[in-house]
Amino acid sequence: MFSYQKQNFTQRAYFKAIIIFLSILAYYFYSFGRYDLPTTDEDVFLNDGINLILPMANMGNLLYLSWIKILSFFISDPLKLIFTNFFLLSVIVFVLLIFFLNKYLKSFYTSFYISLLFLFSGIQISIFPKITFLNLVIILSTIILIDSKRKKSINLALLALGFLLNIYVSRPEYLWIFPFVFLAFVFFAKKEKKHNTVFYLAGLLVLLFIAAGGIYPKGMLKANFIMHFFDNYEKWTGKHLDLNDEFIQFENLFGKVNYEVQLLTSNPTMFLKHVLSNMEGLSKEILIFLKSIFYDVFLSVFKEKTKYFAAAFVFYFLLAIDFKASIKKIRLPKPDGYLVLIFLPALLLILIVFPRQHFVLLLMPLVLLAIGFLTEFLVWRKQLKLSPYFISVVLLIGLTMGFPFKSQHPNNVDFYKKMKELGQGNTLVLLSHDDFGFNYYKTNYRRFNWTPEKDNIDSLAKKHNADIICLFRLDMENPSSREFLKQNHEGYLRVSKFDTLQRYIWVKPGLVTAFK
Repeated sequence: MFSYQKQNFTQRAYFKAIIIFLSILAYYFYSFGRYDLPTTDEDVFLNDGINLILPMANMGNLLYLSWIKILSFFISDPLKLIFTNFFLLSVIVFVLLIFFLNKYLKSFYTSFYISLLFLFSGIQISIFPKITFLNLVIILSTIILIDSKRKKSINLALLALGFLLNIYVSRPEYLWIFPFVFLAFVFFAKKEKKHNTVFYLAGLLVLLFIAAGGIYPKGMLKANFIMHFFDNYEKWTGKHLDLNDEFIQFENLFGKVNYEVQLLTSNPTMFLKHVLSNMEGLSKEILIFLKSIFYDVFLSVFKEKTKYFAAAFVFYFLLAIDFKASIKKIRLPKPDGYLVLIFLPALLLILIVFPRQHFVLLLMPLVLLAIGFLTEFLVWRKQLKLSPYFISVVLLIGLTMGFPFKSQHPNNVDFYKKMKELGQGNTLVLLSHDDFGFNYYKTNYRRFNWTPEKDNIDSLAKKHNADIICLFRLDMENPSSREFLKQNHEGYLRVSKFDTLQRYIWVKPGLVTAFK
């Protein structure tokens, strides 16, 4: 009997490992057909990571840059490096999300299905830069490792470690809660005679502080608040301000802010209005995430027939679920203080700054856990209940139906490859304000920048004898750049191939055919 149970357990474990492996394999082909590299900080992180020197001069994204540095030892091509980075982080989050959900739901298949849909969702693939995924790796690992059977000092040490590592990935806002967690850890470590753990964690803090050049970037919260305050301001008034004007007009509208704490006190009424708008925005972003995970993910397979598939799925649920028994089964889950604490900084960041997708992503494990709890309360009619093995096989077959997974063209990677191809001949002079993407193709280019408020682009193009002039999305925040886009320019011809990407290009006549 015992031998049979052991064999049965082993077979189930093998099956689980196989479907996880097949999911990752399918995602490998799926993701590389869908990834693009829009104008984000990813290019800056790539350059800083490859050229990382410790200690850093200014507080930055030490752990993410270190991760990129490690990858660069194995991969030299920048595009391959960054795509490998995306793939690895997404897959690690996928696997950890399964373990995280299973820890609370005690249901592998529910955890697997939810995690699989998240992995293949468009929103998971399209979020850039991917630095937030390293935050998620730390958050999920922390919660998985925390065990109520352990001593409090050990669990608090793990929680404090998770906070500390997140600070040095990209979210210094975790410092808002870290001192309280650290003090609680010290208290219980002393009580439970775990003094060595205090020494180790304090030592790590000192090492990270020295290597990263600090622990909190001065003025970061204020700068982020100003930019996103005007996102809400535009929603309230319909008035759009250019990026530079936002920083000029902020104090006239909101009040003087010399210290970050004055964001709360300078204009409490407007701050509260901003927070309420962020709460509304958070609810909308969560719905967008859920739609992407539980509906849009099927678009690549069923395409325009997805709505019929969804309707059939809903109809099946209405028949298969015993709603009366399900309502009786509903129980509130036991509160978990560690779970609340690890996600609290992300929630505060969203409410104070803005519900950006990067910030909302940090809360998604909690949202998916809530969805998982709801499904676990469902009571199925026995004659209509589907086997998890059957569902797993159908999902994997469905994914293969989407092959081959093709990217939309032209995309940003097409632009980088075209620029790299042009640079393989003679050295070209590029006039561009774009710091995002240049490191993917910079060989054989001499790039000149400009200050929109001071410089005339036509004059600079003649001065440097530029072969290519390139404006991009963020340039359109400046009136002179918008005006430049409307005009013809002597000695240059317009290339509109990448206009849909908000990359606006002018080239010397001899280069026009190269862009065709």
